[in-house]
Amino acid sequence: MALNFPLNPISGQTYSNNGKDWVFNGAAWDSVNTQSLGPQGLQGSQGFQGISGPQGYTGVQGYTGLQGQTGPQGFTGNQGTTGPQGYTGVQGNTGNQGSTGPQGHTGNQGSTGP
Repeated sequence: MALNFPLNPISGQTYSNNGKDWVFNGAAWDSVNTQSLGPQGLQGSQGFQGISGPQGYTGVQGYTGLQGQTGPQGFTGNQGTTGPQGYTGVQGNTGNQGSTGPQGHTGNQGSTGP
């Protein structure tokens, strides 16, 4: 009697035919004797983590792009408002009196009286 196993099985997949069980081990179908199996054992502990692989090479740096064009000059802003006039300062002190000027010329002699 021919067995029609499933196409493209995955590892651990089971197949039953005429009271006989089969399990796919990743490469081939193995016969499973289900009548003499005892209870399932405890799950084993997790294995150690594998070693990390080496770091890959750094790629080549790309080319620098072209410089963009200079944008247009912006508009001139409005002139600001004139500020308020400042306060009038306090009056200064009176200065010192100036020096006396030079004496004037002697006048002409008057005429002789009667």
